[in-house]
Amino acid sequence: MPAVQDWSDGDVQKLVQLFERPEKLGYALQLQQVQSESPLGHLEAEASLPPTPSFVSAVKAAWVGRAVSWLIDQWAHPDPSVPESERFIVWEYLAVFSALPKLQEATSKTLESKQLTLTAVITAFTVCPRILGDTKALPTDLQLVIPKLRETVPMQMLMDLPLEPRTLAEETDEHEMPTAAQRTNFAVEHLLKWRTMKPEATDSK
Repeated sequence: MPAVQDWSDGDVQKLVQLFERPEKLGYALQLQQVQSESPLGHLEAEASLPPTPSFVSAVKAAWVGRAVSWLIDQWAHPDPSVPESERFIVWEYLAVFSALPKLQEATSKTLESKQLTLTAVITAFTVCPRILGDTKALPTDLQLVIPKLRETVPMQMLMDLPLEPRTLAEETDEHEMPTAAQRTNFAVEHLLKWRTMKPEATDSK
Protein backbone atom coordinates (compact mmCIF):
# COMPACT_ATOMS: atom_id res chain seq x y z
CA MET A 1 0.00 0.00 0.00
CA PRO A 2 1.43 3.44 -0.88
CA ALA A 3 2.44 5.90 1.82
CA VAL A 4 -0.27 8.41 2.66
CA GLN A 5 1.34 11.23 0.70
CA ASP A 6 1.44 9.02 -2.40
CA TRP A 7 -2.25 8.10 -2.44
CA SER A 8 -4.02 9.08 -5.64
CA ASP A 9 -7.69 10.02 -5.90
CA GLY A 10 -8.27 6.55 -7.28
CA ASP A 11 -6.63 4.97 -4.21
CA VAL A 12 -8.86 7.02 -1.92
CA GLN A 13 -11.97 6.05 -3.87
CA LYS A 14 -11.01 2.37 -3.65
CA LEU A 15 -10.57 2.73 0.11
CA VAL A 16 -14.02 4.27 0.53
CA GLN A 17 -15.58 1.61 -1.68
CA LEU A 18 -14.24 -1.10 0.62
CA PHE A 19 -16.98 -0.08 3.03
CA GLU A 20 -20.16 -1.58 1.56
CA ARG A 21 -22.26 0.76 3.69
CA PRO A 22 -21.00 4.24 4.64
CA GLU A 23 -22.00 4.32 8.31
CA LYS A 24 -18.80 2.82 9.79
CA LEU A 25 -16.35 5.01 7.90
CA GLY A 26 -18.60 8.00 8.54
CA TYR A 27 -18.38 7.28 12.25
CA ALA A 28 -14.58 7.25 12.10
CA LEU A 29 -14.46 10.47 10.09
CA GLN A 30 -16.81 12.35 12.40
CA LEU A 31 -14.68 11.28 15.38
CA GLN A 32 -11.64 12.56 13.50
CA GLN A 33 -13.40 15.90 13.18
CA VAL A 34 -14.40 16.30 16.83
CA GLN A 35 -11.46 14.64 18.59
CA SER A 36 -7.74 15.27 18.48
CA GLU A 37 -6.93 11.56 18.48
CA SER A 38 -7.30 9.84 15.13
CA PRO A 39 -9.81 6.96 15.02
CA LEU A 40 -8.29 5.93 11.69
CA GLY A 41 -5.66 3.83 13.41
CA HIS A 42 -5.95 0.95 10.97
CA LEU A 43 -5.03 3.33 8.15
CA GLU A 44 -2.05 4.67 10.11
CA ALA A 45 -0.75 1.16 10.63
CA GLU A 46 -1.15 0.18 6.99
CA ALA A 47 0.25 3.41 5.61
CA SER A 48 3.12 3.60 8.13
CA LEU A 49 2.40 7.31 8.59
CA PRO A 50 -0.34 9.21 10.42
CA PRO A 51 -3.04 10.53 8.09
CA THR A 52 -2.24 14.06 7.00
CA PRO A 53 -4.97 16.72 6.99
CA SER A 54 -5.06 16.59 3.18
CA PHE A 55 -5.41 12.80 3.24
CA VAL A 56 -8.28 12.94 5.75
CA SER A 57 -9.95 15.67 3.69
CA ALA A 58 -9.65 13.53 0.56
CA VAL A 59 -11.18 10.53 2.33
CA LYS A 60 -13.97 12.71 3.71
CA ALA A 61 -14.76 14.19 0.28
CA ALA A 62 -14.88 10.72 -1.26
CA TRP A 63 -17.04 9.47 1.60
CA VAL A 64 -19.51 12.34 1.15
CA GLY A 65 -19.97 11.44 -2.51
CA ARG A 66 -20.43 7.79 -1.63
CA ALA A 67 -22.84 8.53 1.23
CA VAL A 68 -25.00 10.83 -0.91
CA SER A 69 -25.32 8.21 -3.66
CA TRP A 70 -26.00 5.47 -1.11
CA LEU A 71 -28.75 7.43 0.64
CA ILE A 72 -30.54 8.32 -2.58
CA ASP A 73 -30.35 4.70 -3.72
CA GLN A 74 -31.76 3.58 -0.36
CA TRP A 75 -34.70 5.96 -0.74
CA ALA A 76 -35.41 4.75 -4.27
CA HIS A 77 -34.83 1.05 -3.53
CA PRO A 78 -34.92 0.44 0.24
CA ASP A 79 -32.82 -2.50 1.38
CA PRO A 80 -34.76 -4.29 4.13
CA SER A 81 -31.48 -5.41 5.71
CA VAL A 82 -30.51 -1.78 6.40
CA PRO A 83 -32.08 -0.38 9.60
CA GLU A 84 -33.91 2.92 9.22
CA SER A 85 -31.76 4.30 12.03
CA GLU A 86 -28.63 3.69 9.94
CA ARG A 87 -29.93 5.87 7.13
CA PHE A 88 -30.56 8.70 9.58
CA ILE A 89 -27.10 8.25 11.11
CA VAL A 90 -25.52 8.68 7.67
CA TRP A 91 -27.71 11.77 7.14
CA GLU A 92 -26.45 13.18 10.45
CA TYR A 93 -22.82 12.59 9.46
CA LEU A 94 -23.46 14.54 6.27
CA ALA A 95 -24.80 17.34 8.45
CA VAL A 96 -21.66 17.23 10.63
CA PHE A 97 -19.50 17.56 7.50
CA SER A 98 -21.64 20.49 6.23
CA ALA A 99 -22.51 18.34 3.21
CA LEU A 100 -26.30 18.64 3.26
CA PRO A 101 -26.23 21.12 0.34
CA LYS A 102 -24.54 18.40 -1.74
CA LEU A 103 -27.23 15.94 -0.68
CA GLN A 104 -29.96 18.41 -1.57
CA GLU A 105 -28.42 19.13 -4.97
CA ALA A 106 -28.11 15.43 -5.79
CA THR A 107 -31.63 14.72 -4.52
CA SER A 108 -32.99 17.54 -6.65
CA LYS A 109 -31.29 16.24 -9.80
CA THR A 110 -32.49 12.69 -9.16
CA LEU A 111 -36.06 13.89 -8.62
CA GLU A 112 -35.88 15.94 -11.82
CA SER A 113 -34.68 12.88 -13.75
CA LYS A 114 -37.62 10.91 -12.30
CA GLN A 115 -35.29 8.18 -11.05
CA LEU A 116 -36.69 9.00 -7.62
CA THR A 117 -40.16 10.13 -6.57
CA LEU A 118 -41.05 12.59 -3.86
CA THR A 119 -43.38 9.97 -2.41
CA ALA A 120 -40.42 7.61 -1.94
CA VAL A 121 -38.40 10.34 -0.22
CA ILE A 122 -41.11 11.38 2.22
CA THR A 123 -41.81 7.72 3.01
CA ALA A 124 -38.13 7.33 3.94
CA PHE A 125 -38.48 10.33 6.25
CA THR A 126 -41.54 8.84 7.96
CA VAL A 127 -40.29 6.84 10.93
CA CYS A 128 -41.01 5.94 14.51
CA PRO A 129 -39.96 8.90 16.69
CA ARG A 130 -37.90 6.49 18.80
CA ILE A 131 -35.31 6.50 16.02
CA LEU A 132 -34.94 10.24 16.60
CA GLY A 133 -34.52 9.86 20.36
CA ASP A 134 -38.11 10.14 21.62
CA THR A 135 -38.05 7.40 24.24
CA LYS A 136 -41.72 7.96 25.12
CA ALA A 137 -42.95 7.14 21.61
CA LEU A 138 -44.59 3.81 20.97
CA PRO A 139 -42.94 1.48 18.41
CA THR A 140 -46.10 1.84 16.31
CA ASP A 141 -46.02 5.67 16.23
CA LEU A 142 -45.09 7.49 13.02
CA GLN A 143 -43.68 10.94 12.33
CA LEU A 144 -42.86 12.77 9.10
CA VAL A 145 -39.55 14.48 9.88
CA ILE A 146 -40.17 17.81 8.18
CA PRO A 147 -37.03 19.71 9.39
CA LYS A 148 -34.66 17.07 7.96
CA LEU A 149 -36.81 16.78 4.84
CA ARG A 150 -36.53 20.53 4.23
CA GLU A 151 -32.73 20.27 4.31
CA THR A 152 -32.82 17.40 1.83
CA VAL A 153 -35.39 18.46 -0.78
CA PRO A 154 -35.63 22.03 -2.16
CA MET A 155 -38.67 23.88 -0.83
CA GLN A 156 -40.21 24.40 -4.27
CA MET A 157 -40.10 20.67 -4.94
CA LEU A 158 -41.60 19.89 -1.53
CA MET A 159 -44.45 22.23 -2.31
CA ASP A 160 -45.04 21.43 -5.99
CA LEU A 161 -43.97 17.93 -6.99
CA PRO A 162 -46.84 15.48 -7.45
CA LEU A 163 -47.41 12.72 -4.93
CA GLU A 164 -48.58 9.22 -5.66
CA PRO A 165 -52.23 8.62 -4.72
CA ARG A 166 -52.92 6.92 -1.43
CA THR A 167 -53.34 3.17 -1.66
CA LEU A 168 -55.63 0.81 0.16
CA ALA A 169 -53.92 -0.50 3.27
CA GLU A 170 -55.07 -3.15 5.67
CA GLU A 171 -56.08 -1.89 9.08
CA THR A 172 -53.77 -2.85 11.92
CA ASP A 173 -54.34 -2.53 15.64
CA GLU A 174 -52.30 -0.31 17.94
CA HIS A 175 -49.89 -3.13 18.76
CA GLU A 176 -48.93 -3.95 15.16
CA MET A 177 -46.13 -2.23 13.29
CA PRO A 178 -47.32 -0.03 10.39
CA THR A 179 -47.05 -1.65 6.97
CA ALA A 180 -45.13 -0.06 4.09
CA ALA A 181 -48.42 1.09 2.53
CA GLN A 182 -49.54 2.65 5.81
CA ARG A 183 -46.26 4.53 6.13
CA THR A 184 -46.58 5.89 2.61
CA ASN A 185 -50.20 6.92 3.20
CA PHE A 186 -49.18 8.63 6.44
CA ALA A 187 -46.35 10.47 4.66
CA VAL A 188 -48.56 11.67 1.80
CA GLU A 189 -51.36 12.77 4.13
CA HIS A 190 -49.03 14.73 6.40
CA LEU A 191 -47.08 16.40 3.61
CA LEU A 192 -50.33 17.52 1.97
CA LYS A 193 -51.44 18.90 5.32
CA TRP A 194 -48.08 20.65 5.76
CA ARG A 195 -48.40 22.24 2.32
CA THR A 196 -51.62 23.96 3.39
CA MET A 197 -49.97 25.46 6.48
CA LYS A 198 -47.21 28.01 6.78
CA PRO A 199 -44.02 25.91 6.63
CA GLU A 200 -42.26 28.19 9.14
CA ALA A 201 -44.89 27.33 11.72
CA THR A 202 -44.29 23.60 11.40
CA ASP A 203 -40.49 23.46 11.41
CA SER A 204 -40.16 22.73 15.10
CA LYS A 205 -42.87 20.09 15.16
